[in-house]
Amino acid sequence: MHRPRSSCPAPAWPRGQSLPSLRSPSYSAGAGRKSTGSTFDAISGSALRAHRVPLAPAAEQRRIVAEIERQFTRLDVAVAALCRAKANLKRYRASVLSTACTGALVPSSGEWLSSTVGEVASVGTGATPKRGSERYWNNGHVPWVTSAVVNEPFVDEPTEFVTELAVRETNLTVYGPGTLLLAMYGEGKTRGMVSELRILATTNQALAAVMVGKDSPVHSSYLKIALMARYAETRRLSWGGVQPNLNLGLVRSISIHHPKDLAEQLRIVGEVESRLSVLTRLAQVVDANLKRAERLRQSILKRAFEGRLVPQDPADEPASVLLGRLPQNKPETAGNRRRARGQ
Repeated sequence: MHRPRSSCPAPAWPRGQSLPSLRSPSYSAGAGRKSTGSTFDAISGSALRAHRVPLAPAAEQRRIVAEIERQFTRLDVAVAALCRAKANLKRYRASVLSTACTGALVPSSGEWLSSTVGEVASVGTGATPKRGSERYWNNGHVPWVTSAVVNEPFVDEPTEFVTELAVRETNLTVYGPGTLLLAMYGEGKTRGMVSELRILATTNQALAAVMVGKDSPVHSSYLKIALMARYAETRRLSWGGVQPNLNLGLVRSISIHHPKDLAEQLRIVGEVESRLSVLTRLAQVVDANLKRAERLRQSILKRAFEGRLVPQDPADEPASVLLGRLPQNKPETAGNRRRARGQ
């Protein structure tokens, strides 16, 4: 009986099937320790055949299965509710960002304008110095980041370090704190995501570095929110075959809607940050409870195979009697297989 490892969603326990002894903790601790293999662990057939599993009386097995079904069903309902809450939080987050950039989040007191990223900021990128060149990497102390950093709202640590020679001889630029980083490449959800540098750092070529000058009509904090709000539209700008990408020209062409008044932009930023912080805390609570549900699922299985999930009944037919009625199969050997084929 296979249950996906993913917490959302968790299907109901398949009814009418036997207890999954090969998923029990005792199996992982027993046959799992007998794993062999050069590239990755593998459980041999002989280890699997020799592995001993706890066997309860048939009547108790049925009670165990019924109790697991009951408790897993309750868990499935709870997990489904948590997954709906998580999806609702995600939709509300998108709504907060969207309304922030349309003038509907806080009372507007002035004129709104439309601009492109290239009109309100300068856009650059970086490079990946040749990996085989030790002089670009060995003993480097210049921070260098990749597109993986956009999975967090701020960048406080480098991915790696490069040398000063790498900065001088390649297409690297050291960007300062406050620079916005937009992922131009990346599988899954990465492409189009935005983060903000809080350190001096260089970047690879998969990131667009968006720098807002002092005379820009858009505050960098508001621009970050505007780019986050346009995540879906930005991804649709991508071009290419198997893995669509953005380029600096496409990033510069991204259109944003913003108040003319910088003070109003900052009021919007404050309101967005306040609401998103609440959503972040709620999402953490949901994730913690999803992990707790998975631990509880494993605990139920553990208790089942320790004989502590349901009451034991002395009147049940002993498991030894049940085993005595089963045919005694001999372990399969190469000789057995050859004799079987010759019949």
